[in-house]
Amino acid sequence: MEWKTISRNPFARLETIRRRVPRGSECAFCGQVARFEYGTETDNGKRHTDGKYFCNIGCRKAYY
Repeated sequence: MEWKTISRNPFARLETIRRRVPRGSECAFCGQVARFEYGTETDNGKRHTDGKYFCNIGCRKAYY
């Protein structure tokens, strides 16, 4: 699956990215069916992923 930029912080030079996950995955926060894996990417291309799946961005923010 391809990563997609969903938000950008120009002052921190950081993007929040996401991609779809395989069916049958469970949300790390609420336990519902997970749809996305989230991460961050800097302007120089370094990518950091959480390694956890979430059903939406609200669950990811609440988890961290």
